[in-house]
Amino acid sequence: MKLRLFFLFALLAGINVACAAESADKKGCRNDPDFLAAFGEPTLTARGKGPDYFAIRLVYLPTFRHPILVRYEEDGRKRVRRAVVLSGKAGYDLGEIAFQHTDEASGTEIADIKKGLERARYWDLTSSDATFGADGDTLTVEVIRNGQCKAISRWEPEHKATARGLVPLVDLYVGLFERAAIWRDVAPMAFGKDDYVPRR
Repeated sequence: MKLRLFFLFALLAGINVACAAESADKKGCRNDPDFLAAFGEPTLTARGKGPDYFAIRLVYLPTFRHPILVRYEEDGRKRVRRAVVLSGKAGYDLGEIAFQHTDEASGTEIADIKKGLERARYWDLTSSDATFGADGDTLTVEVIRNGQCKAISRWEPEHKATARGLVPLVDLYVGLFERAAIWRDVAPMAFGKDDYVPRR
């Protein structure tokens, strides 16, 4: 449990505060290097990139299942997607990289992601909300667009997603994890009638 709380605080404090503290003209999303190392991930930054550089990274930490990550980047005509599954359980130990795959993303995929962020009103979301618990899955999203960096974390984002205004965000990240073929191993159990129901 102590390890679980460490990773939650690393996400809520280390990721969000670092990004939220940066003014709009800053170019990087800084993150805890040890946490990123577990996934073999770089710090997201627009420094040295083209003016249209875009990046999104989604990290899903389920208490009793494998941590997963998907990252998309677009820099000019270069588009990349990387998906990672760790061997551990996020509530106990992240483990090591059990699966990773990097491939080329299409322009249509990136355009759809940008539209999904707009539908989710991502740039209006606060870095965290008041819904929190001792156990539960945690989502962290980092985005760089137009030179701006923003990161958010949500505990159990599917829980009361409508009331929390998270349905479009849940649609976005579930779709991206499913497209990367890594969601099936960690898909959360249903909570009840007030919780997320995917749009068809």
